[in-house]
Amino acid sequence: MAALRRRIVELSEKLMGPRQAERATYEGMLAFALLDLGRPREALARMRGFQAHLSRVESKRARFVAMLMLAHVEMMAGAPGSALRRMDEVRRAEPEQFAPSYESWVMLAAAMDGHLPAMREAQGVVRDALDEQEPHDARNTPILRYYARALRVAGVAAESVAPLEKARSALAGSDARADVVASARLSLDLGLARVRLGELDAAEPHLRAALAMFERLLPPHHLDLAEVMSALGEVELERRRFDAAVDWLARAEAIYASTAEPDYAPLEQAQALLVRARAGAAKPPRP
Repeated sequence: MAALRRRIVELSEKLMGPRQAERATYEGMLAFALLDLGRPREALARMRGFQAHLSRVESKRARFVAMLMLAHVEMMAGAPGSALRRMDEVRRAEPEQFAPSYESWVMLAAAMDGHLPAMREAQGVVRDALDEQEPHDARNTPILRYYARALRVAGVAAESVAPLEKARSALAGSDARADVVASARLSLDLGLARVRLGELDAAEPHLRAALAMFERLLPPHHLDLAEVMSALGEVELERRRFDAAVDWLARAEAIYASTAEPDYAPLEQAQALLVRARAGAAKPPRP
């Protein structure tokens, strides 16, 4: 997908020139594909390179989209403070266009930046918007995932459980592939929340359900598989089942390393857990 989107960007530049409004969308799509491969630095370099020439784009809407995509990539590349400032700038310039989905991004950026008041303010906006909509609308799933992730990052994982369960219930009964994958990702998120809460027995069924769906529906080197394997490895590590932890974490590391940048944060986390697991496995058993 990243290769195809890179080709779209190249062709659009050649055929439609530098002032095309569509270029902002194409660059954003490519950046998101790179994020899915664990390449946030490459995504950020592309979006910043495009942003430097954004004044050539005549469409106000295209500039709005490009700035938000840049902010999102900054957040995912480890610059949440910059992302937060950029999204605030966009919101003040175009308040009517700043949808609840973008407020969920603000929530996550603020949580990552340790700015709890800003996170809570954005949370109120998102919650009010969701309260006005159909409670079982599956289209709210991405918003609820960012919402819950922000709470988990902020250290209030217990608050993230209800929105995740709400999102998953909206997908119940659907056999559409996209909905099944989305439901599995919600199960992963629920498992991660339970791990953060120290509820390992409650976490494991969610994680294994996610793993089963990912193995059935996703390519073998998809980063969602690495994430759930890393989480299962952490569960086994906390249980002091070191050999099982090594197996899960080594598999996760191999998947991440196949496409991700060497300093990709989830890869580094899996590697750190793997070092602990191998050290535990090397120790003689307790008498």
